[in-house]
Amino acid sequence: MDFDNFLVEKAKEAKNINLVEGVDIQAFEELEDGFLLKNKKGETLYECRLLIAADGALSKFAKQFGHIHKENEHHVGAIRAYYTGLTNEDGHNFLELHYLKEFFPGYLWIFPLPNGGANVGAGMRTDKISEKRVNLKTELDKILREHPRFKERFKDAKLEGKVVGFPLPLGSKKRKISGKNFILIGDAASLIDPLTGEGIGNATISGIFAAEQAEKCLAANDFSAEMMANYDEAVYDKLWKELQISHRLQRAFQRRWLLSAVSGIAVKNKQLAEVITAIFANVDLKKMFKNPLFIFKVIFNR
Repeated sequence: MDFDNFLVEKAKEAKNINLVEGVDIQAFEELEDGFLLKNKKGETLYECRLLIAADGALSKFAKQFGHIHKENEHHVGAIRAYYTGLTNEDGHNFLELHYLKEFFPGYLWIFPLPNGGANVGAGMRTDKISEKRVNLKTELDKILREHPRFKERFKDAKLEGKVVGFPLPLGSKKRKISGKNFILIGDAASLIDPLTGEGIGNATISGIFAAEQAEKCLAANDFSAEMMANYDEAVYDKLWKELQISHRLQRAFQRRWLLSAVSGIAVKNKQLAEVITAIFANVDLKKMFKNPLFIFKVIFNR
């Protein structure tokens, strides 16, 4: 929320932005040269020539006009809860990702918060959830209460609020993310990193490209699908290679034997452990993992 508030304050400071808060857009109507934006009563609130849809992973607009629908192989189901009173592993405030054989091929995370609590959650690719008939909430609760790695840490922990479910549309597939009079950005454009589940960085990048495209459209008075296609090209020129690498690594981690082997070596090999940690944030290291010689050198300290 701090980042959201930061963006809102920046928008308020900008002289060329009219920020309207407390408005709930529930419906859209396509015009010959733009869109009408309506509330749940069907009342028209706004009309625009260019609509930049940033309404998240459950974007109504992306589904209706971008024809982007959930594809289980390119989608992760996840839940998140906030806990207080748990103990940190080894007294450190690390970002934790856990791959457990009891929950494979899903993963569990524990992200420490400034107030001493933690953001705790679990995720699994949606096709695997359906295949294994997994209830994420039930599984997470069972792991925290019974698993030897977590039960002592969470024995005095208190759940704050409710367990919340949310979808993660992954950027593991190229999609059409613009059209006549509209642009999709962020989670609405399915740009979430397939390996880390992180979406803010790519959302920010797509937002920058969308603003640049809007400026060009206004200057040329051209809001055609052909003009908007330049936005798609810019976004994927910037992000596609990284998204592909993340997708390959995600698929590799779906192989239990490989994940177990690498984890076992990483416990004894500090260099490999550091490299595995770094690839979640470093695209150059992700690229190097495509090279078998690089992996050999890291594992065997050559």
